Formats: sequence, structure tokens, C-alpha cells
Amino acid sequence: MYPPTKEWTRFANDEEKLEYFKKWGLASKKAKTIPPVIYCAAGVSVPTPCEVVGYQEHFCAVVEIKGELSCIHGSHLAETQPKFPRKSSNEKGTIQTSLDNNQELLDYAKILQDYIVLDIETTGLNKRTDRIIEIAAIHYSKGVVADTYHTLVNPEREVPSNIVALTGITQAEVDTAPVLADIADSFWQFVGDCPIVGHNIKSFDLPFLAIQLDAISENENGSWLLDSTPLYRRAFGLNRPIIDTLYLVRNRFPNLPGRKLEQLKQWLGINIAVSHRALADVETTNEVFLACYTPEKYTEQLKRAVALRETETANQPMGKSPKASKAEQLLSFKMDDQMEEAAQTVEELEQKAFDCILPELADVLQELNAKPEFLEFATLKNYSSAYLLKQSNVVFRVKLRKKSTYIFISEDYASLIPADAKTSKIKSDPWVIRVHIQKPEDILICKDAIRESLRHEILTIHTFDCCGRYEECSDALRCIHPDPKMSIGCTYKRNLAKGRVFYGKNRNNY
Repeated sequence: MYPPTKEWTRFANDEEKLEYFKKWGLASKKAKTIPPVIYCAAGVSVPTPCEVVGYQEHFCAVVEIKGELSCIHGSHLAETQPKFPRKSSNEKGTIQTSLDNNQELLDYAKILQDYIVLDIETTGLNKRTDRIIEIAAIHYSKGVVADTYHTLVNPEREVPSNIVALTGITQAEVDTAPVLADIADSFWQFVGDCPIVGHNIKSFDLPFLAIQLDAISENENGSWLLDSTPLYRRAFGLNRPIIDTLYLVRNRFPNLPGRKLEQLKQWLGINIAVSHRALADVETTNEVFLACYTPEKYTEQLKRAVALRETETANQPMGKSPKASKAEQLLSFKMDDQMEEAAQTVEELEQKAFDCILPELADVLQELNAKPEFLEFATLKNYSSAYLLKQSNVVFRVKLRKKSTYIFISEDYASLIPADAKTSKIKSDPWVIRVHIQKPEDILICKDAIRESLRHEILTIHTFDCCGRYEECSDALRCIHPDPKMSIGCTYKRNLAKGRVFYGKNRNNY
């Protein structure tokens, strides 16, 4: 840092300070409040919140950082402020920036003072059947490490060989580690009320911890699982700031070819050799978090990453992704009779599953005045889908193909799936649960969940008060709309079905 060597002037009031900010581009010309400022220059290793308290010879700003004064040119201070990229509508690969998002910068400046970066390693991806084997968290305060929490966890089961190969965590190591119940109190004490940062933390780490910790809780008795509030919010607090760097990266670096932590480490030049270990991934995540607010430091690395993506795209046929090209290559080989027969069998199996569950849904359709033909079933490329009226209103999906045999249903109905059913999650779609089945008849284990999913789709379908035939419908005591698919959304039809008539000779409600 560079302490003032000459006399300097302290701002007399906020109005003078705001004018100085506008002059050097630290605030927009129309700004009415003083935005927060981050110091990213000599003397600090990470961006640090600071306060501009005055100026020296007009062009040098005097800033206060952690109780110390330093001088920095006003234009340089403006250039080092975090930028907020937007996708460019002009040139491919470019990023437009804005300094107008003062609230986001204010939140960042506040969080940067005190936050925790968290990561876990597990025996698999299923939050209910797999177990945590490692937890790591680092408490950062004003840009430096204040405290570290790291422990292996005994899952009280065998660690799969693929997880041992991925993480390097052996069975012998976890066998001597404490179980989750023994470290729960120390974990909560370490986390406290601090903001939490993590990569894909909202979809994986925090929900995983919430469910696993809830399983040993004597007070909540599983209530998190029955509440519509996201699991991690119920467990970690409704008002605690939680920052998922996966979402930040998508916003800040939209052109990057990959957003996995090990890929980001490569693109941003983060020099941490170890991956898939909780403590190392915490350190990597913190670097990614800081990079999201100081992209100007990574200009060259980002250019190389974007160039690599464009090169890979250029090597593919026009308008085709690498996956599409690979699929086209496979399809270029002639499909023999056996493969065609197998494809036909898949359709029959998935249709059979739908036929098995349909009788269990009849009373729901009848109760809500929906005709059975409103529930349709279609075989698609990768699975078959049951939907209401249009394919966006999905009730459930079924896949009975080779080794992939699942029922797909919304996580909202997880509590209605039997505890002994084998389930798993899709990393790309965390709000969907896969229920593993062996044969079409096994769909009945999801009977209750599918019934509630259908009920939800019927009740939330687009509704309207009446089509204009309300007097005729009132006299007939039923909906007379000629298109039954249209009339399913009529709320007056539902009143008539319950005996409430508001018009005509049969009027009984006023």
C-alpha cells in the first residue's frame, strides 16, 4: 500500500464524495447514493472492501483499508472495481459490463468481510441413500483465512470403489473417523450465522447436509422433507446469504466451455493440484468466487478458454454439437432387424407401465372433472412421458431401456415414495427423482406420488372464470362448452360440479 506522502483533503460531506465518485467513474452520472468500493491493488492478496475518505491533489483517492490509509489514482480505482458481465448481443465471445448494479456490489462487499466456503465428499449422489465421507469449510474474514474445519466422516458402510478411485479416501480412513452424529454440533458451531459459498451448493452440498443432519435430529423428525421450502433453507436459515458459484460463473463467464470445478481451475489458471477432496475444493471454490467479481484479472485465461470452445465448435458440422455428431455417426450404421425389434419392445414396455398405473388415476380424474383422454402418453427419443393436455404439463416419465429402468417424478412428491424404494438424483436436473424399477408393473410403487402429481397438474392448469356461456351452463347445471379440453380450465365448471350456481333459474348462491 502507498500511504499519503503529502497533505490530503477529507471529504466534507457525502455530496462532495458523490461528485468525486462520478468524476472518476466510481458511480454513474445519475447515481444518488455512494456505492461500495473494493480495493484490488498493492498490499492485499484478494479484493478487500474499503472506504474512500478523501483525495490528494484531486487525482489520487485516499482509501482506508483495515484501519490503514493508502493512495490510488482515481481512474485506476474505478478500473479495478468488480464488473457485472452481460451477454453481448453483438460480437461473439465479448462481454459487456456495468457498474450500475450497486446493490449486488454492496452485498458482495458485505459478504467479503466474513464468509464460509463449504464442500463435502460423499459415497454417491443420492441424498437419502448415500452418505457423507468428508466435510471441509474455511472461514474467510477480510480476505484472510480465519479458521478451518476439516474432518473425515464414517459412513458406517462400504465406500464404493469408484469413489475411492475418485477421491483417494480409503475404507480404512473412514472406519476410524467419527460418525456424523458426533460432529454435528461442532459443524453447526463453526458455520454459525456466516454467509455460505460453494460450487453447486444449492443443488447438492447443502440439501445433502440438510437431509443427513435431519436424519439424526431428534427435534425436527423429518419435517424438512414435508415442507415446500427448499431443504437447505430450512436447515441453514431462511435469511442467511448463500452464494452458489455455479450460478455466478454462468452469469459472469457465459462463454466458458465448461463450469465444473476442475474445468474452472484450468480456465482461470488456479494453481491447486488436488481435486475431489473437500479441503482442496474449498480453496478452489474461493478462488472462483473471487474471480467472478474481478474478471479483468483473468482476461488472457478467458480469451484462451473461449478460443478453445470456438475451435471445438468449428470442427463440428454446421449447427451440430459433439453429442449430435456422435449420434449421427452411430446412426450411419444400418440398424438390423434385432435392433428394430428391441426398439419396438421398449415402446410396448413403457406403454404397459402406463396402462398399469392408469386405473389408479381414474378417481383423481373423476374428482377434478377431468376426462381420462386428457391424460396422454407419448414415446419420445429417450423416454416416454405422461402429460396433461400438452407436453409441458408432465405428470411422470418412464424409461425402460437397456440398463436404464426408471420412473421420473418431481422431488415435491419424494415423501410419498416408499422408503425401501431405490432412488437416485439427476445432477443436471436436481428437482427430479429417479425411482429404479425392474419391470412395468413396478410403477405401482410410485402410485401415491403419481396421483399427487396428476392432481397438481390438473389444479394448476391455466384457468379462466367463464367462457361467456354462464347462463346456459347454469340452466343446464353443467358445462356446455363444445370443446372439453378447453372447458377443463373453467373455474365456474368446478363450482357447478359442487352444486354452487350463481346465475339463471337454478341460482342458489348470492
